[in-house]
Amino acid sequence: MKTEDLCNDGKEGFFTGRHATNPFSGEKIPIWVGNFVLMEYGTGAIMAVPAHDQRDLEFCRKYGLPVRVVIQPLEGEPLVRTK
Repeated sequence: MKTEDLCNDGKEGFFTGRHATNPFSGEKIPIWVGNFVLMEYGTGAIMAVPAHDQRDLEFCRKYGLPVRVVIQPLEGEPLVRTK
């Protein structure tokens, strides 16, 4: 599959039943596996940031996962957290 096909292909995933711990807050974060992570992005696990990445946002909306804003724009309307 080509990289550009991932943008158009359905995003599929599943919850592993496991959680990681955020080392800064101690919060338990669910670990999901998805079919749209790009191989050339890096190695190992990545953390999605759906409020700031369109592909991650679409995945979270599909599975009803929360979307947390982690950075705010310097100008304009502030971003708000959604369910």
